[in-house]
Amino acid sequence: MSKYIVYIIIIAIITMALIYIGMQKEKSLDIKLINKLYIKCCNKVMKSFKNKETMSGLEIREVIKDEEASIIWSKKKLKVTNKIQFTNYVIDGLLNLNKIELINEQKRIYRAKK
Repeated sequence: MSKYIVYIIIIAIITMALIYIGMQKEKSLDIKLINKLYIKCCNKVMKSFKNKETMSGLEIREVIKDEEASIIWSKKKLKVTNKIQFTNYVIDGLLNLNKIELINEQKRIYRAKK
């Protein structure tokens, strides 16, 4: 009889640990989705620069307009909804990382650094 009580206690502890791990993953899900979408869009923009030497802000916006990110262990997905704001965020990030440079400030034309 005491052997079964030990098994029940072990199962309860394992269940509590799994629930705790799930709660921690759920808390960090939004940040991970945003980071994954940002990285995915930056990579897509850099790949576009291989085909074109220069791109305007509008062309970059068209490249990333339908991007979507998801995490393997979650059904939630994040999609670019505000294209203008997210494009500016991606461009600023790439400028700060010195991956692209601004050629024409008035027309917002960029090119990849070599």
